[in-house]
Amino acid sequence: MRVMAGVALVVLTVACASQAPPPSPLPAPDVRAAPSATPTPDAPVAAASASPPARFPPAPPCDASSWKTALLPGCEPLTASVRRVTASGNPADAARATDTDSCTTWNSNDYAPQSITLDLGEPRPVGHVIVVPNMTPDGPVSQVVEVSDDGVTFEQRARYDDRMFSGGVFGLTLQPAARARFVRVRTLVSPSWVAWFEVVPVACANEAAVPPRPAPPPPPPPPAPRPVPWSKRPGVHVLPGKGACRTDADCRPDACCSPSSCTSGHTQSCDAMGACPAVCRGPMDCGNGACGCVQGRCAVWTTSHER
Repeated sequence: MRVMAGVALVVLTVACASQAPPPSPLPAPDVRAAPSATPTPDAPVAAASASPPARFPPAPPCDASSWKTALLPGCEPLTASVRRVTASGNPADAARATDTDSCTTWNSNDYAPQSITLDLGEPRPVGHVIVVPNMTPDGPVSQVVEVSDDGVTFEQRARYDDRMFSGGVFGLTLQPAARARFVRVRTLVSPSWVAWFEVVPVACANEAAVPPRPAPPPPPPPPAPRPVPWSKRPGVHVLPGKGACRTDADCRPDACCSPSSCTSGHTQSCDAMGACPAVCRGPMDCGNGACGCVQGRCAVWTTSHER
């Protein structure tokens, strides 16, 4: 009975085993999805996948007329009156700062001090200057606005000591308004190279009646040359006169017209006499001589040989 039970158990085990489904085969490796880590001459190493390029927002479009935001009602730009633009650095591009286009620029290609000068052709009322800086980095600056009639002597009318930033629109007011031919913007301090997108002189309606600046007084005439003493003039000789003397002022001509000598004594007044004949007869006629005191005696210094 025990043997039969063992046989039944074996038979049951075999039967169960014969009824189990066969094992499924493992899938073949996908060589395309998993390349070999070891390179071969026919299979070069695959390049590492690059990160996607960073995407930045597009730069805002340039506003060529941004300088007009500082143009007050009743005011007009004077850029049409600009005849010539000069600059301390890169003068070939200086006119770009006055073309009414805030997208073009003049760059001095150097640090402060720098200047740009506008010639308006003739004296015109100027009350403001609109400037649009081109600067990197932004920061504190010192700007002055100066005016001139001759382009040589300038007078300061405005100053700005504060921060500026690139592309900003700044209005500099002249105090007082001026009537001038030349307008100069001079940069004294800047954290970057000095450059301007735009420099616009402006005149407003209430500034049209600005009187012209008074002309400077003329320079004093040069001092008259000191006359050469008669004793040191070439070709001079002495003719003896009459009377004792201590200085040249003690001696006077002995006649009103064509005097022949000098004396320290009393002579007649020449106030009532008319004009003397225009002849050169005496030793002192025609500026050829004068009275003088020579060794205590009156005498005639003369270059003439007339007596």
